[in-house]
Amino acid sequence: GIASQAPAFLLPGISAYIGADIVASLLAADAHRSQPPFLLVDLGTNAETVLCANGMFYACSAAAGPCFEGATLSCGMAGQDGAIDTVSPDPERGLSFTTIGDAPARGLCGSGVLDALALLLDAGLVDETGRLEADASPLGARITDDALAFTDSVRFTQKDIREVQLAKAAVRAGIDILLREAGMETADVALYLAGGFGSAMRPESAARIGLIPEELSDRATVLGNAAGSGALRYATEEGAAESALGIIRRTRYIELSAHAGFTDAYVERMLFPERE
Repeated sequence: GIASQAPAFLLPGISAYIGADIVASLLAADAHRSQPPFLLVDLGTNAETVLCANGMFYACSAAAGPCFEGATLSCGMAGQDGAIDTVSPDPERGLSFTTIGDAPARGLCGSGVLDALALLLDAGLVDETGRLEADASPLGARITDDALAFTDSVRFTQKDIREVQLAKAAVRAGIDILLREAGMETADVALYLAGGFGSAMRPESAARIGLIPEELSDRATVLGNAAGSGALRYATEEGAAESALGIIRRTRYIELSAHAGFTDAYVERMLFPERE
C-alpha cells in the first residue's frame, strides 16, 4: 500500500528463533568489527542472547514467556501510560514509584516488576526460594494476602513472583550455557541490552534478581532500538549486507532444550541470589 518505487530490503536471519532483528542489533553493536567479547541480550517473550567471543557468535533463544511484557502477571501491562515503570525504597512509606506519562497507576510493566522484586529481596521480604512474607517494616506493612500493594487496585502477588522466577531462570541459564560453550567467564565480557524492555530496565535490578550476572550490572550498555538502527545501517551503509552475512556464517546456534546442561542450569538459577 505504499506508493513508492523504492527498493525493499529483507535482512537475513540466523535460525527460526534468532531472526533478522537480532542480526540488525548485532550490526548496530558493531559486532562485525573487532572488539572485546560481549553479550547481547534482547529480552521479550523469547530472550535472544548472543555471545561474541573468539571470533565467533554463540546464539540461543530462551523461552521466557510473556512475563516481562506483563501478560501473565495479575496486574501486568505493556509499557503504556499508567504503567508503574520504576520503584524505589522510601523510609516512611516503604516504597515510591513512577508511572509512564505520570498517569494514575493502572498496572506494572517489566521494568517496574524488576524494581519491585529487587526491593523486596533487599528488604528481606522475599527469600532465595521466592517466598513472600511480611514483617513490621513500612514496606512489610504493604503486604497483605500474599501480595505487595502499590494502590488499592495494583498489586504484585506471590504468584507473580513465581512467574518472574521461571522467566529469569530461563534467561540466565541461557547466558550460562553460552559462556560455558565459549569457555568464557562473566568477568571477560561486557553486556549490551536491546529491545524496548531491555532498554527500560535498571541493570542493577536485573542483577539483583539474578536475571543477568551481578558482575555485568556496571558494564551494561543500553542500545535502545538496536534492530531499527541496524536495519538502517543495512539499507544505507556500503558493505553492511556483506557484514550481516559474515555474522551469520560465524554464528553457532545452540538449541537450549537439547543441551545436556540446560536443565541443571535452569533449576540452579531458579533461586534468587543471596546477599549478606
